[in-house]
Amino acid sequence: MKGCSVLRSNTQLRYRNGSRWSEKMNFVSVRELRNQSAAVWRSLDQERHLVVTSNGKPIALLSATSPETFDDTLATLRQAEALRAIESMQRSAREAGVDRMSLDEINAEIAAARQR
Repeated sequence: MKGCSVLRSNTQLRYRNGSRWSEKMNFVSVRELRNQSAAVWRSLDQERHLVVTSNGKPIALLSATSPETFDDTLATLRQAEALRAIESMQRSAREAGVDRMSLDEINAEIAAARQR
């Protein structure tokens, strides 16, 4: 990588849930980030995103931003996290079979929970 020899390029990374990155991502370990932080920060301008790893596993994503784009970038990240949480809740509901409950059954569950 230009400007930072510590970055490792990888075209695909498998997560536990089986999804993959199709975009080329560059990786830097926690140790490399700590020991060569100036080089990593310089490379972030060009790379735009870096995956931070610990013991070979992804633990963080560094994304370049600016004062002008910070609010929009943060809002986008938060929206993506919220969507991921909703998808997880929907998947859990399907697996538990509660996605087929009627409105009366839902209201009965709510009433029972309020009495506890």
